[in-house]
Amino acid sequence: MKRLASGDGGANRGGDNARRVPERGTHGLSDALWTVAQRRAAVVGPLAAQDTVSAAAARDAGQALGLSERTIYILLRRWRQSGGLAVSLAPQASPGGRSKGRRDAGTVFDLEPYPAERW
Repeated sequence: MKRLASGDGGANRGGDNARRVPERGTHGLSDALWTVAQRRAAVVGPLAAQDTVSAAAARDAGQALGLSERTIYILLRRWRQSGGLAVSLAPQASPGGRSKGRRDAGTVFDLEPYPAERW
């Protein structure tokens, strides 16, 4: 699968002969994430074409990708909702859990002001 260049959906502007297509999310993906998405698409795409996916098929796909059966069903839902876009299968950052946002990687907690006896 190839990444498509971002653009305006096919209109040529300024004498540019390049075919332009709408950006579908791959522009912001690193090469490593794009490779993972492609690998997942090769396994999940054929499963998504089926009306129903058995637990055994999901388990086999999970083993092939190193993922759980539950994660395969999540990827199937994302694939189908996106209309079959490989970018929908790229790993996503965790939101940080129940009712909490993930802290920035640069956030450091300063525990010095608190006396040790409180802990």
